[in-house]
Amino acid sequence: DFLNAWGGIASLQLRLPVIWTEASKRAFSFHHLPRWHCSGPAKQVGLQKSKGTIAVGFDADFVVWKPEEQFIVDKSSLLHRHKISPYNNEHLIGVVQKTFLRGRKIYDDGKVANVPVGEFLLMKEK
Repeated sequence: DFLNAWGGIASLQLRLPVIWTEASKRAFSFHHLPRWHCSGPAKQVGLQKSKGTIAVGFDADFVVWKPEEQFIVDKSSLLHRHKISPYNNEHLIGVVQKTFLRGRKIYDDGKVANVPVGEFLLMKEK
C-alpha cells in the first residue's frame, strides 16, 4: 500500500531523468522511452486500453521536459514524503517541466496541483 508506506513512492519524480541519463550513456535513443515509460507499464498492469498510447479514447497523460537540460539532485527539491534518495547529489539529464494527467496539469515547474486529481487504478479482469 503506497499510501501507507513509510517513504511513499520515493524517487518517482526522478524516474524519467534517471532512466534518460543512463540510457543516454548506453546509446539508447529517445524512441525507447515511450515503451519503457508508457505502453510497457500500461500493458503490465492491464491498462493498455486506456493508457500508454497517444490515440483517440486514451487518457491524455503527458510530460513536457527538456531532455538536454542537466541538474544535480538536491533533497530540498524532492517532493516525496521523506527526502532520502539514492540519487541525492547525483548529476542527471532531462528536466521535467510540466505533467498532465488525463489532460489536467498536475505539475508545473516545481509546483504540484493543490488538489489531487488522480484516482486509484485497479488491474482490469481479462
